[in-house]
Amino acid sequence: AAREIVEYMDHGPGYVSHIPVFIDASAQGIQIYAALLWDMDLMIASNVVATDDVPHDIYQELADQINEDARIISAPEAAWVRTHPVDRGIAKRIMMLIPYGGKLHAAFKITREIPGIPAASSVWLAKRLYNSAVDILDSMVKFQYSAAQAVIEQTKERETASYSWESPAGVSVTQTYTKHKTVRIQTAIKGHLYSYRTDRKTPEYQKIGAAFIPNFTHSIDASILCHSVVYSCDLQDSKDTRPICTIHDSIGVLAAHVDQMQTQLAGSFIWSINKMHDELSKLKIPIPGKPKFLGERGQGPQLGTDVHSGDQVGLSDYLFS
Repeated sequence: AAREIVEYMDHGPGYVSHIPVFIDASAQGIQIYAALLWDMDLMIASNVVATDDVPHDIYQELADQINEDARIISAPEAAWVRTHPVDRGIAKRIMMLIPYGGKLHAAFKITREIPGIPAASSVWLAKRLYNSAVDILDSMVKFQYSAAQAVIEQTKERETASYSWESPAGVSVTQTYTKHKTVRIQTAIKGHLYSYRTDRKTPEYQKIGAAFIPNFTHSIDASILCHSVVYSCDLQDSKDTRPICTIHDSIGVLAAHVDQMQTQLAGSFIWSINKMHDELSKLKIPIPGKPKFLGERGQGPQLGTDVHSGDQVGLSDYLFS
């Protein structure tokens, strides 16, 4: 960084820095399902579509809601929260459980980690945060349930322990879950040892259904990153000479290329959502609504029609910010 500053001072305005600027290239699960289900309210709340110049913050809104609940509720369990307001970080961790199939018991683990929180307040807070998040993400939760049931029914009909689909990037994804048998072994010394043996023939239907949601979500998210790097940048034909690097779920580009990369990510987001809607139809998994993405990001070609106002809508500039 110091070297870049010296170079700028030597060259003056117009100097192009070569320090990579990393962009979060993963769409949060809420954005994926909001677009996939074409839930306009949720797309606005999660910054998928543009409505205002200021981005929405769905996590802070959840935290504010719970803090207000604690203020007006007289239950003794809420007293601790009144003097120790919920912050955005805790609200985000619990809300983000839902797009990946997380349940209430996972929320209990999160609130128990809050320093100094009494046990009763921890339970009250976990339930309040999780249930409020479920209400906010109602369309997503209903889809997840119906999708899991459809997956279970299909695997039962086929009498198989596996379920497969194709990700937007064209990768065949197969999840396999079989029942586990526990064998208890009596030891000569005090106590027992437990050995777990997999029964590879008996499908674990409930787990197959439950696991579909997080695995399906991750397959979409990974495809957005892959597509934006390989196809949107034309790397497959060696046409794009802009330097680029990736670390985990982030893409590093030069500062001068950030806007272009965000546009490419948005295009990959639209492509992935449309591909996965078609894949769900092939899998015969019921899905309400249909994505109406017609163009690219921001003020360019319009993306669809707001079901409430009838107005044309465009992708938010804060989708990958």
